[in-house]
Amino acid sequence: MDYDYTSVGSIYVGNCASCTHTINLTHLYDVGDIVYSGPKARKGFLRKFCIKELRYDAEAIVENIVHYYYDYPPLYIDTFNAYHNEEDLVTLSEAQALIAAYLIVEAAHRESNIINCS
Repeated sequence: MDYDYTSVGSIYVGNCASCTHTINLTHLYDVGDIVYSGPKARKGFLRKFCIKELRYDAEAIVENIVHYYYDYPPLYIDTFNAYHNEEDLVTLSEAQALIAAYLIVEAAHRESNIINCS
């Protein structure tokens, strides 16, 4: 048996209660992780960083707290106080793969530009 009832009026509720609210912010790397620069690895250099701090945009978190959704990655600050985006940082294996790909392309480029003097 189903009942559908439409009511008109008001409900007044009042009381005090304590509550907690937790916001989970996701990020790939944590403080103290060793990461490498992706743009430098694409040019053949291995640049190593240690993450000192994560910085989120506090105003955007407050604006999106109503929707319970915050998907912006943080800024990573390294021990040299340089700022990095999440997409610019890679792990050691990814950096080594990027450097290996760069060296292969450079070797092919040099080989195609060699002048044969014989």
